[in-house]
Amino acid sequence: MKKNELKKLEVSTFQKLREAIEKGEKEEAIARLAELREGDTKLRNALVDWIDTLLIFISEKLGEKAIEEAVRTFFQRGDLRAFLGAELGELNAEERMKRRANVLTGVHNRDITAEEDDEKFTLKWSCHTGGRVVSKGNFGKTSRPYPWSNSQMGIAYYCAHCIIGYEMMFMEQFGFPNFIVIPPRKEGDLCTQYMYKEFQKIPESYLQMFRK
Repeated sequence: MKKNELKKLEVSTFQKLREAIEKGEKEEAIARLAELREGDTKLRNALVDWIDTLLIFISEKLGEKAIEEAVRTFFQRGDLRAFLGAELGELNAEERMKRRANVLTGVHNRDITAEEDDEKFTLKWSCHTGGRVVSKGNFGKTSRPYPWSNSQMGIAYYCAHCIIGYEMMFMEQFGFPNFIVIPPRKEGDLCTQYMYKEFQKIPESYLQMFRK
């Protein structure tokens, strides 16, 4: 291999994209952007599949109840406040809504549908993590209802991290859930998230789902 060819292999796709933008090379930038997106998708899918497989393994070896302990350990070691945003517990619903939407459109890089009524904000989106796990058909899911599965059977183990982190643990630390999540159950389902403006307005039927 020629020395200059080997040198090119050292450069990241992101850096190639930056250089193309700086040089005004539109077609090259578009090509590098597509390459970056493809690589990100492959890595994310592999990591999500890995998590799903690990959660299935935990369930088979230790029982489904160990799923909650495993997910809680993740949030506790990573510091829930740091993971969700140190000030989230003190922000009003509108500010939390803005931050949540930014996570979905920015971090997840997905288009969403956002609605508002007198009591709450509603987010709906095609989830490419838990939603993708569900779309495979053969995925880890609850065989009985648990607080961490919204008291329902058939909820993906992967999706439980939203219920545990954003509902249960959030309520334990801040006194209210950040949002109520209705995970996808089958291919094509959207993930729906309700963010109530006042804790007192959250229907008791939702709160009962994850109370111990």
